[in-house]
Amino acid sequence: MPRFLQGFSLASLRLLHLVPVFLALALVSGCQFSGCGQSPEVPPAGQTSEKLPLGQPVQVPIPKNSVTVYFSKLAGNSAATEPVYRPARPDADRLELAIHALLTGPTVQEVKRGLFSEIPKGTRLIAIRRTPKGIRVNLSSAFASGGGANSMQQRLSEVKQTIRAVEKQKPVFIDVDGAELHVLGGEGLEVPEPVNQPPAAEPLKPVVP
Repeated sequence: MPRFLQGFSLASLRLLHLVPVFLALALVSGCQFSGCGQSPEVPPAGQTSEKLPLGQPVQVPIPKNSVTVYFSKLAGNSAATEPVYRPARPDADRLELAIHALLTGPTVQEVKRGLFSEIPKGTRLIAIRRTPKGIRVNLSSAFASGGGANSMQQRLSEVKQTIRAVEKQKPVFIDVDGAELHVLGGEGLEVPEPVNQPPAAEPLKPVVP
């Protein structure tokens, strides 16, 4: 027996033999909680902590008490429309609020994201008139001025989609300075009647009191 162990009893020596076993068990238990120095798993770029598959679209809910407004954004060699949201009181006229927001244009932050509007500056909402046959939105003459065919097409898209987003029940028609708008621009771009009719669908029927 080694000299340094001669002072220990037999029971103590048996306990010394168990010390490595206790140390091993303690090390295993600690690894279960601390990870033994391993870095925590970080989701790959483009995924959330729920590990959504790459490329899977994430539905962003529309904010409550808001209206949707559509502005333009370049997409390659053409332009598309993109929705943004504006706060709205529960008792507000949602159609009027949305059109005012559209004519105001995108915010500074939205412009930095590439959003813009093809509706000419100075275009005003003169009135919204509700009739038995539907709703008439009267815009100032600036709406129909300036720009070529692409500009006319894009500004009409902004108006159509904005109105369609807030008014899906009653048909909406566009007037310019009080006159019914049937074509837009010198190229004779046809204006849908009603302007909020769903794409590739039956036109909305006039409201009968």
